Amino acid sequence: MGRKASIAVIILVILAIIYLVPQKPQPVACTAEALICPDGTGVGRVPPDCRFAPCPNCTCPEAYLLDGSMCTPKCYYQEPRCLMPSIECN
Repeated sequence: MGRKASIAVIILVILAIIYLVPQKPQPVACTAEALICPDGTGVGRVPPDCRFAPCPNCTCPEAYLLDGSMCTPKCYYQEPRCLMPSIECN
C-alpha cells in the first residue's frame, strides 16, 4: 500500500471513531422566567424541553395536557397538528 493510501485509511478510521463514538448529551439551560398560575403561585421552566412546570391544583380535560397554566390539546404535539385551542387550566 502506498503512502497516500495509508494516510487515507488512517483519516477514515479517525473519522469513523469520531462519528461512531456516542456523544454525551449536553446540559440544557432554560431561561429564568416565571409563569404566574391562576392560584397566584409561580412556576419556572424545567429541562430538557424548557416548558413551564405544571401549576399546582390545575386539572385539564381528558384530551389535553397541562403546559404551565394552559391546557394544550394532545394532538398539538403530533404531526399534522390539530386546530383545537388551548384553554386555561381550572
